[in-house]
Amino acid sequence: MKRLLLVLLVSSILITAVSARPIALGIGNYARHFESVYDGVPAETILDPTAYSFGTDVRLQLLILEFTMNGTFINGNEFYSGIMTVGIRTPLFGFLDLGLGIGPFYGIYFNEGESRSLRLIKDDSNPQVWCYLFVDNFGEVFSSSLIGYRLHLDAHIGKFSLGVSLEAPTVGYTIDNGDFQAMDIQMDKMRIGASALYWF
Repeated sequence: MKRLLLVLLVSSILITAVSARPIALGIGNYARHFESVYDGVPAETILDPTAYSFGTDVRLQLLILEFTMNGTFINGNEFYSGIMTVGIRTPLFGFLDLGLGIGPFYGIYFNEGESRSLRLIKDDSNPQVWCYLFVDNFGEVFSSSLIGYRLHLDAHIGKFSLGVSLEAPTVGYTIDNGDFQAMDIQMDKMRIGASALYWF
């Protein structure tokens, strides 16, 4: 049975790798809902533009590998926050694209022509708040920021795609602490987003 499952897994990976474009770059707009979807999609605000923050989504696909970076502006465009991920993606039915990635959350604060990087931390005293701390350089974001997950599903129409995504941090995993038991999803901070991308 294990051998059969392994053969099926390898076969599906090979089929995906053959059918996927060797390289593709997608750039476009991104909107992220302010509220958590832990208790369900907030139907009363799902179509309300004021319930979203807006920014950019960039994705680089190399066969089944996918590198993403998204973020949105808040506070009068002074603060930009998002997640960077590396993961896998698979084309479905010739026009859908499903991707799953993992990576650090980050923030960038703009003030008087200068910018500073921030990392997301777990604040046990106020677990519902997204708490960011300044770092000396952007490299620290990779090592000390909370790691999160991102799942997306996109429909391709020629060189354009429209998609939805779901992202959430872990309960406390960072590269620095290496605590694999803290890689569970922090369900009460799951947020939805929507993307419109142009592909090169």
